[in-house]
Amino acid sequence: MGRATTAIATVADEAGLGVSLRRVPLDCAAALADLAADRGVAAVVLAGHDRTVLAALPRRLRGRVAAIGAGGAGVPRADVDSAAGIGALVRHLYATGRRRIALVGGPRWLAAARAPHAAYAELMHAAGLPVRAVPGDFTTGRGRAAARQILGRWPDTDAVVAVSDATALGVLADLAARGVRVPADVALTGFDDIPLAGAVHPGLSTATHPVERIAAAAARAALSGTPADEVFASQPVLRATA
Repeated sequence: MGRATTAIATVADEAGLGVSLRRVPLDCAAALADLAADRGVAAVVLAGHDRTVLAALPRRLRGRVAAIGAGGAGVPRADVDSAAGIGALVRHLYATGRRRIALVGGPRWLAAARAPHAAYAELMHAAGLPVRAVPGDFTTGRGRAAARQILGRWPDTDAVVAVSDATALGVLADLAARGVRVPADVALTGFDDIPLAGAVHPGLSTATHPVERIAAAAARAALSGTPADEVFASQPVLRATA
């Protein structure tokens, strides 16, 4: 989130504006009404939201809101093509002989978590392979718990795809503690290509995308009222875990 915030702040500074971070709860109507009434708010960039937030946007905010992730309801979005990115990693695992591939997805409430899950499930169904998916929350701790859940439920799993690097690193830590060899026993991929992904051993296979450009595009759309969506490509970064 730090990289995205810095990029948004750069765009805002060009317009002579500052940036503040505000947490909006899932029960968001009152918080959104406060934002709409605040004369100091020039524009809003949403991130980590669900469809409820989009549907509850007051009219007074329309035309000055953009989203990083899922858009809709008149809200433009700037996002990574997470479906294609996760799909490329799943296809790589399949091409290297993996057939029992599990997914650690995002939180069920998060709108942006649906696309990578759907892409994974579609590829599994097309290949005649079982769908093995558990929810995550983009944290290392949840990655550890997800690894225990996956191997407890499906002990023959030979690959894990996580939709965040932090989660994948938690999976990696749990597998190492169990003596599971990566990638010999279980291959592993993450998503985001955070700096730590290339620093751990074994190096984490993942996917990279232009975080700064995505965040800047959302900020510009919110400030200008531009209705068009922008979707940015994701590229696999293959290291030692897959």
